[in-house]
This record gives sequence, structure tokens and C-alpha cells, in this order.
Amino acid sequence: MTESTESDLLSGCEREQLHRIGAIQPFGLLLAGGPDDDRVRAASADAADWLGLGAGPVLGRALADLVPLSRDDFPPEPGRKRVIAGLIGTPRGPLDALLSNTGAGWLLELEPAGADDPPPRIANPLLRQLLQAPTTDGDWADYCDTLAAAVRLASGYERVMVYRFLTDGCGEVIAESTVHQYPRYLGLRFPASDIPKIARNLFRINSHRQIPDIGAAPVPIEVLPGTDPDLSLSDLRAVSPVHLKYLANMAVTASLTIPILVGDSLWGLVACHHRRPRLLSLTMREQCVALAQTYALGVGSFLARQRLRRVSGLDARLEALVELVLDVQSGHSPAALLEPAILDLVQANGAALLDAQGLHRFGLVPSDAEVHAIDRWFTQQVEHQVLATDRLAADGAVAVDLERAAGVLAVRARSRPAAGVQQRLYWFRGEQARSVNWAGDPSKPVGTAAADGVLNPRHSFDLWIEHTHGHSAPWDDLDLMAARKLRLLLLSSGMRAGARG
Repeated sequence: MTESTESDLLSGCEREQLHRIGAIQPFGLLLAGGPDDDRVRAASADAADWLGLGAGPVLGRALADLVPLSRDDFPPEPGRKRVIAGLIGTPRGPLDALLSNTGAGWLLELEPAGADDPPPRIANPLLRQLLQAPTTDGDWADYCDTLAAAVRLASGYERVMVYRFLTDGCGEVIAESTVHQYPRYLGLRFPASDIPKIARNLFRINSHRQIPDIGAAPVPIEVLPGTDPDLSLSDLRAVSPVHLKYLANMAVTASLTIPILVGDSLWGLVACHHRRPRLLSLTMREQCVALAQTYALGVGSFLARQRLRRVSGLDARLEALVELVLDVQSGHSPAALLEPAILDLVQANGAALLDAQGLHRFGLVPSDAEVHAIDRWFTQQVEHQVLATDRLAADGAVAVDLERAAGVLAVRARSRPAAGVQQRLYWFRGEQARSVNWAGDPSKPVGTAAADGVLNPRHSFDLWIEHTHGHSAPWDDLDLMAARKLRLLLLSSGMRAGARG
């Protein structure tokens, strides 16, 4: 498959209007209406059968004629949901209700108690461990394992994975709890294309997504003229055919996916898989959601603690570094005194300072010619005052010694504005060869069926190892923050530099 074909296919997947799919999964019924009245303007085609109405009409009727609810029972805030257990009894048994305010109207979903709920227990014994946020890297690994085990115990799924999104959009399985004979994906990565942006957006606004049986036929939604129901908040929403094929290719028949939101960001997912159909009740799914939300609070606490450790004392270290730079430039101190502070700031192997006095080198640095080549490249990037890359040879088209400068973090600051003197600081990191374990070849995420051209997901999830070269360890947001702060301090110190000269 050519790159252009693959790009077209992925674009098609991104354009798929999942929230306007016009059908639901058959394990419940759906009623929907507009914002101004209780009249049912959309309903799943089998709603009358679920409610015991026979061939009686559903569309156009008042909501209160069908269920003991009115529009006032729905959450007043758009995007909010409300659960009512055992709202009504029907020929198919008692039904739980999920009431949603879509912003453009109301959405009511009714579904029976889950046929596959595990036996009730007083409490999940692993919850106590999730309530204790990790404080060390060792605690962190155990904490992730605890979530996977706790959700598998609560849900009864055969495989539960904790899946973290990385900065490039791909995902990595960081914890897994499975039955022994199930394929394992721990430590493997999945390309970003496996979860399109539109699906990620739906995960941000829904607490979970259940697919009890990939082989179940969807039920169409019937509507009054002019109605096009938005199913963004629907638990019952039908499944994209592409995702159904994806699950089938993984030998998965039923799934439950729970987003992990840290702050306002989609940090990861809990992915539950089963080889046979599995239907959990709404209340049981909410218990699993509560476990994931508890974990998310622990993740937020752990990440905040890590960040605090790194930024603690940063301002004082930056002030001291600027003073050293000024002393070196004024000739009051030798340049060698800069080396420990400048390298430690962003954990670099080497650094270089270019100013009116020439080139100062610290630690493991490329040759003078290579540094000047890097400097010429950076000075051409006039839109960037701070620039970082972990693959300098590729991004900068600069031939360098990779052991000394596979990656660079660059800062430009004007120390003496009146004289037009610039400082440019460079930090270098050497090459860090990488071996990334993927679940299948990430360069072949999609294909087309020969007969109809319909988008197909990839078929193989076997271990595929990617070896990459020419990269350094990546520069993270705290490295960039330190560089930006240093630049501002250098700019503000320009007047002091003139006084020392």
C-alpha cells in the first residue's frame, strides 16, 4: 500500500461520523427528543417490543406515556448523565435507565441487568491499594498492576490492559491481567491510528464503552422528519464496522473500554477483552469506572509529585547559572566553572555557549565545525527562540557525531541589545539506540477489502520489533520550560552584563 493510499484511508476513518451512526447495539432501547418538549422524536426500531407495546407507536408520543419520567428528570447541564436503577418493569424484566442531556435535547437509554455480572461482593479487596497514590517508580509499576487486577476481578473479563498514550499519540500497554492462555500485550505499543481522534474525543466525554457481542446485529433508529440524533453520549451507540473487524482480528468478541482522564487530558484507557459474548449491567460498569477514576487521581498525584521534585529549586539554580554566565563573559570567572551547572540543568551530555567572545564548550561536545554548522541551522529558524529535537541529523540536515549530538536543545538570547550581541546556548545528548516492541507492524495499520474497497484494520498483532537509530533521549516539557526561563533571565540580565564588562 502506498503512503498516499494509507493517508486517504486514515483520513476516511477520521471522517467517520461515529456520533451520527444512526443505530444502537441490541442490548437495550433508546428514546430521544428535542430540548423544548417531552415528545419522542427518535427511537430504536424495537423500542415498542422492549416496552411491551406490541405494534403500538412510539415516535411522537410524550415521554411520560412510555416511562415514569419527564424532561425535568434529565440533568440540567449539557454533557451530563444520570443513572436510575430499575426504572421500569417490562416483559423482558426490569430495566435500568441512563438519562443524558446532549445539549441539543435529551437521550434516554434503557437496558436490563447484566446477564454476566460476577457475583456481588461487599468490596473489591484491591480498592484500598488504589486509594494509596504511588510515590516511587517501584510503587508506580505495582499501582498499574493493581488497577488491571482490580478491574478484572470486578468485571470478569479474561484480559484487562492498562494502556497509556505517549506524546506521539501511540499507546503502550503498561499493565495487564489475563487468564493464562490468552495472548499477552504487556510492554507492546499500538500505533496512534488504532484509535482515531474522533474515537478519542468520544472517550473524553463518556465514562466507558461496552461492546457485549461483536456479532450482534445493530438496531436502526427511527426518527421524525428533521431529526438527526446526536449519539455522542450514548452507551448503546452502534459500533464502527472498522472497529468490529479490528476486535475480530484480535480474537475478541466482547470488550469494555474505560478512559483514564488526568485533569482534562485523555491519559490512557483500561481495555477489557473477552473471547465470548459478555454483557455487564450499567451498575457493574460504573463500579469498574470508579476503579479507573480512583487510579486517575493516583496518577495525577504521582505525576505532580514527580514534577515538583524536578522543578524544586529550579529558579534558584537558574539565577545562579545566569550569574556564572555573566561572570564568564566579564572575564571574572573561567568558563570551566559553568560546566556542572549548565549540564545538570537539562541532564545533557554536553553544552556549548556562543557569544561575542566566541565558542565555549562543556562536556561531551561535537567538533567546532559541527557546532558552527548546528549554529547556522538554528539561526535560520528565525521563528524559534527555543528549539529542541531528538533527531538532529534528520530534522536539521546536519552531519554530526551521533555519539555526541544526536539531539540538541537550543536557546537564543540577546545579552546586549544596544550592541546587537547575541548569545546562543546549545545542549547536546548522544545517540540512544531504541528497540520498540509493537503489537504488529505499525507501518501497516490499514488496508482495503479487494471486493468493495471498504476500510479494513490490520490483521496481525504479533510482536514486531522496530530498531531505530539517530535519536537521543527526548527533551520533555520541563526541559523546555527550564530553557525558556533561562532565556528570559539572560534577556533581563543584559544591562547587568554591560556594567560588568
